Amino acid sequence: MCIMLTNHIDTFASNVEIFVVNRYKAWFEFVDEKNTGTNRPFFTIFTLCVCTAFMFATFAINQWQIEDFSVNPMIGPSAQTLLLLGAKDSPSIVQEKEVWRLISAMVLHAGIIHYVLNMLALWFVGKAIEQCHGFFASMLLFVAPGIGE
Repeated sequence: MCIMLTNHIDTFASNVEIFVVNRYKAWFEFVDEKNTGTNRPFFTIFTLCVCTAFMFATFAINQWQIEDFSVNPMIGPSAQTLLLLGAKDSPSIVQEKEVWRLISAMVLHAGIIHYVLNMLALWFVGKAIEQCHGFFASMLLFVAPGIGE
């Protein structure tokens, strides 16, 4: 009985020791692990690239011209160009059944100021969310508010 109890205590002690040793990491280990494997911010990088491509497309379709500051204070293209590329327009979504505007509006930006501020926020906040919570949580936190906006 005494041997059996000693074995249980030893097993328990080794399990606790393994838990404590493996549970906590030094900060540099956490940072190094955070930037490897599947913890890389794939969705954030993909979204940055798509938004950048749409920004270039928006200016190309607007013939590389910036609207007057009184018309578009975000230093960007015309409203017509944005509507052509899929800006959110409730009558078009409801009456014309253009539901793709719910998705395309997430990657369109009214101008350079809007684009730069959103990409900075996406890089710092989106990257942190994706590295801590993963690809799908990051995607959900990007897409759900975008559709509901």
